[in-house]
Amino acid sequence: MKMQGIWYQELLLCLFLTLAGMAGGLTEACQASELSLVPPKAALLSQQGAILRVEQKALVEEHNGKSRLTLLVPAKAENLRIEVAGARIVQEENFPCKLTATSARAKRSLELKARLEGANTRLALVQERLKIWNIIPKNLGPADIEAWDSKKMQVLTALVPEAEALEREIQELTEELKSLPKPESTGKCVRVTLADRVKDTHLPVTYSYALNNCGWRAHYAFAIAPEKAKDRVVVRLMAKVWQESGMDWTDTEITLVTGSKGKLAPPPLRSWVLEAREERSKGREKAMYEESAAMPAAMMANARRSDSHSLPQQDTSGIYASWLLPARSLEQGESSMLISQKEWESPLLWIARPGISQGQVYLMARHEIAEGEVWPDGEAVFSVSGQETGKGQFAVKGPELVLYFGCDPRVSLEVVQDKRKRGESGFLGRDKTWTWAWTYVLHNSHSQPVRVRLERPDPQIVQEQISVRFEEKPKADVDAKKHIRFWELEVPASGTQTISHSLTIKAPESLLFAPTAP
Repeated sequence: MKMQGIWYQELLLCLFLTLAGMAGGLTEACQASELSLVPPKAALLSQQGAILRVEQKALVEEHNGKSRLTLLVPAKAENLRIEVAGARIVQEENFPCKLTATSARAKRSLELKARLEGANTRLALVQERLKIWNIIPKNLGPADIEAWDSKKMQVLTALVPEAEALEREIQELTEELKSLPKPESTGKCVRVTLADRVKDTHLPVTYSYALNNCGWRAHYAFAIAPEKAKDRVVVRLMAKVWQESGMDWTDTEITLVTGSKGKLAPPPLRSWVLEAREERSKGREKAMYEESAAMPAAMMANARRSDSHSLPQQDTSGIYASWLLPARSLEQGESSMLISQKEWESPLLWIARPGISQGQVYLMARHEIAEGEVWPDGEAVFSVSGQETGKGQFAVKGPELVLYFGCDPRVSLEVVQDKRKRGESGFLGRDKTWTWAWTYVLHNSHSQPVRVRLERPDPQIVQEQISVRFEEKPKADVDAKKHIRFWELEVPASGTQTISHSLTIKAPESLLFAPTAP
């Protein structure tokens, strides 16, 4: 009798297991009569959000002698505008309502949730069955003990692997469910009352609304292959698009647009006050010179840059560009698509900046932006010969675009400083002098020549009493606007090029002046 009791408990647990498996199907079947969203006819996506335009035939209801329509939009919809063909709207009201999951991702989320609940229920039942067979019944006769042992081995042989399989299934379902956002369960019902009663059962309605949980951003991939082509940069513009409207878009005209990132209105004009100031004392003037002499060169440069920030900067980000996508569908979630791919004729240049890059030589390319070209700001990935070299932000600031592709391990810079000339060197009459001298050796281990640009800061003279004399071989070119001295040399394959560079600064002894070489 005790063995029959155990088998009776097993029978009840199996019945519960069957009923638990049926529960998930009943839950989904009950949702068929709930409202659903209408996919947009057109969608305009920017980096800040989206505007959706919907066209549908809405059911006409009679209420208190007037006709009214009910529309459904996402809960986060803003700036709703409604037009009813041949009718005038006199009242709009909205209230929350329950949504039916229509997007593939939302349906998948509900399916996974139901499967997870079922797997947890089955696991709990299996664990209960294991507990039953782990308790030895009391007062069993010899025949019952033998039958119990035999049945226990059969049950455990089947239940233990089943429990392990259910645990693995639960873990996989949980991980996949975590990757999917929780589907929207509520929307916004909009009830529209018309001025006149209409006889039609359905009316064509056009409405639009804005969503801030949709949009796109640019993503670039810049690639070069110096060993194959020194004047080619392959650029791919990708669009990372996302939409969390709660539905999949089907038969939708999708347009991506750039947007203005500036303020809505210009800043107010600054006041211009003309007033005389007291003459500085000699003691204060001397203290200011001492502070300037003690200030590191980098801080001085930062101070000059901060002054230039008050000057107006040209910004053309208010000129919009648009891309009409060939695809007319977009599932809820995030996806990537190719917008443009081009080959730019952009000669490569290797650039070295001694004292900053510590002997490293970097690859760069310059490109002139053609008139009418629009390249929105975005993330970028840079690669050389198929090898990713770095990531960064891409932005066009003017007509010339400069791209950096990291340092080239096969091109290097060796810096040799003349120990006899590295700083203060003495007096020349009543003037004090400072001299520095360097030798730069560029090494190229490529099987073909490369063009290297070496840059040094060109001293900026503020006081007329200060003078600078250079001794260089070869002679440097000067970019007066950027205060840069530079050499552009072709370094032969598996060869070297040498640059000699020295300068002497002269200033009156009475001038509080203590230069340092960057």
